[in-house]
Amino acid sequence: MLSAATRADAGRIVSERSRAAGTAPAAVLRVRPARVRPLAGISLARAGRSGAVGTASASVRRGRAGVVALVVLLVFVALGGQGAGVWAAGARAAGTGAASAGAVSAGAASAGAAGEPEAGSEASDAQAAMGAPVVELSLAEAVQRALERAPGLTLARLDVTEAEIALKEAELGELVGRPRSEYDRAVQELRQARDGYMDALVHVALQVEEAYYGVLRAAELLQIQESNQEQSDRQFALTKARYEAGLIARQDFLEAEASHRESLYRLEQARRSYAEAVRELAGLAGLPDDVELRLTEEFAFEPWAVPLEEALAEALAGRAELVRARRAVEQARRQLEQARAPYAAPVERVQAEIQLERAQVQYEQAAADVAAQVRREWFALKDAEHQVATARRREELARSRAKINRSRYDAGLLALMELLQSEASYAQARLDAAGAVWDYNLAKARFLRTLGRPELPPLPPSVAEYIAGWDELP
Repeated sequence: MLSAATRADAGRIVSERSRAAGTAPAAVLRVRPARVRPLAGISLARAGRSGAVGTASASVRRGRAGVVALVVLLVFVALGGQGAGVWAAGARAAGTGAASAGAVSAGAASAGAAGEPEAGSEASDAQAAMGAPVVELSLAEAVQRALERAPGLTLARLDVTEAEIALKEAELGELVGRPRSEYDRAVQELRQARDGYMDALVHVALQVEEAYYGVLRAAELLQIQESNQEQSDRQFALTKARYEAGLIARQDFLEAEASHRESLYRLEQARRSYAEAVRELAGLAGLPDDVELRLTEEFAFEPWAVPLEEALAEALAGRAELVRARRAVEQARRQLEQARAPYAAPVERVQAEIQLERAQVQYEQAAADVAAQVRREWFALKDAEHQVATARRREELARSRAKINRSRYDAGLLALMELLQSEASYAQARLDAAGAVWDYNLAKARFLRTLGRPELPPLPPSVAEYIAGWDELP
């Protein structure tokens, strides 16, 4: 059994760092190196600086080797990842060799640096080390780059060009006696093509904004998973040492091993998700797949609201599809007036009446769809705002719980694993709170698009000049 003085020293090592950290939101338990009493012939006086450990005294009995390894592992946990050499030496003293030393992954040792890393910094550093290009990108810059090369906009521009050609042909046809209705139809089709181009522009902007938020979320998730993996490595190393010392059952060890493998898989998933999110945003912005993105945009929570009745009125008045539907109704009415002329055939009047009825039904259907969409997005925005408040409250509770558990651990009333689990829960709560803000901003962008007034950055010169060059239609 360990002496009371030894347990007190080990507890002081952990508690000293916890008190120094105060209320800082640390996802991983990290402590300062401290001097530890030599135990069973192992010198740890220099463990805090170099992680080196003296070899076990030749006089130590073989039966106490497992206990020695457990104590050394406790020092490794207290040193926050700086004592990988300590664990390796303890494992050799226990006769476990390189297999026991390999229980601690390289990720746990590399993640022992003080302070919380910036979101996605680990992935960024790895890419920079491989020589990947580095691009700082704001949301406005990402949207502008996408608008210059989006395939959807290119196709929409081709539609506009075809409609312009058709209008010129209709103008020439009217000069040679073709019906005026053909010219009116060509004008209407050109309007629809231009409206389609603007709709495609707004769609690309929203798509880029979603991808930008996706990279931020994936980077934050990767940071959390790497932090959790470091904790999982420590937990598994501690469990393995206790099992080899005969302090726990084999079933407990196998469960800890399965949990550790699952944690490794979740980390791999987070890395894949981050890589895919970066690849998607880079593809939209016309950047190489292996680019290192450093996103510079910061998103604050700014509540915004409009009464539902005002939102419905604005959408019904300004939505492009409703404007087009009203134009179609007006055009059908003019054609019906022409068909009622004395020189018109009766069949033309019947056809014009059918076209007018069809246009009116289509307008009513479009108005009902827009109203339903506005209500849906309005409630989604309200739910997102509520979720921000809920997530922030949960973050506050998780921070308080982690602080309480640190105090209980310092007093010897809580196991180390439970402390690390509370720290991981707090880290996840921080991710949820940040994600709630991103979701709110995205819901706001969608709602503004539903109203017919999306928020767009300044358009690229090529796009702005193209739109400015459109001729005014009658």
